[in-house]
Amino acid sequence: MAKELLEKNISKIYLLKFFSMFLLLMPVIVPFFNSLGVGMKGVYLVQCVFAVTVFLLEVPSGYIADMLGRKKTLIMAYFLAAIGFSLFPFAQNLTHLIIAEVVLGVGMSLSSGTDTALLYDTLEKLRSKKAHVKILGKSISFLSMGEGCASLIASILLLYSFAPGDLAIASAICSWIPFFITLF
Repeated sequence: MAKELLEKNISKIYLLKFFSMFLLLMPVIVPFFNSLGVGMKGVYLVQCVFAVTVFLLEVPSGYIADMLGRKKTLIMAYFLAAIGFSLFPFAQNLTHLIIAEVVLGVGMSLSSGTDTALLYDTLEKLRSKKAHVKILGKSISFLSMGEGCASLIASILLLYSFAPGDLAIASAICSWIPFFITLF
């Protein structure tokens, strides 16, 4: 029974990686920011705030994952990421976008490496040394598939008169999927 639960972790981590990069808004993030009156300097500032947030919290987030446990850290990470993406449809100016990006940065830094550590821990408990490289590599491919599928779907939606704001709403909804996966 315990082995079956551990093996289910692997497929859940694949799903988690896929949906964590299923970001419908990303292909049109700059036009979305521009639609809020944020110029290119503001776009760079928002992205810089995100990067600095992730950079500053990357090491402490690993410590948090070790102290709280992988699952609790992932729950917290994807909850914050979902909150961050859910703030985008309500954003009205640069300040709102910066707040959303800080929340996203905290969530992303908490998830960064924690899902892979959970996968590694799972493989160690299953004593599946031969499968380590194959499964870890496959998990990374799910990131790319999620990103690619989201970009393709976003393109199709844009062809059918969806606006960047509509994609912000769709992205906010989809951003809750990883959170719900982590609960199980």
